[in-house]
Amino acid sequence: GKNTIGVRIPDNEIALKILERYSYPLATTSVNITGEKDGTKIHDFINDFKSKVDIIIDGGETCEMPSTIVRVEEDNIIILRQGSLDVRNYR
Repeated sequence: GKNTIGVRIPDNEIALKILERYSYPLATTSVNITGEKDGTKIHDFINDFKSKVDIIIDGGETCEMPSTIVRVEEDNIIILRQGSLDVRNYR
C-alpha cells in the first residue's frame, strides 16, 4: 500500500550471472516467508517452494545474516533493517 519499490543488489555469484544475461530488472521476492526462520540451505526451501516456483537453484549455503534494508529519501539513508551490509560506510 506504499508508493515505494525495493531494489535488491545480491552478493551472490549465481544471482549476478543470471542478472548479467538480462537487459532489464527482474521482479522477485524474498526467499524467506514472513515470520519464519530464515533458511540457509537448499532443504530449508524445497518444501515451502517446490510447488510454487519453476526452478530452484542450489547455490550452496547462504549467509545467516539477512539483507540490509534501507529507505532513501532525498539525500538521507534510513536503515530499516541492519543486515550484512553496513551502509553507514556508503554515505
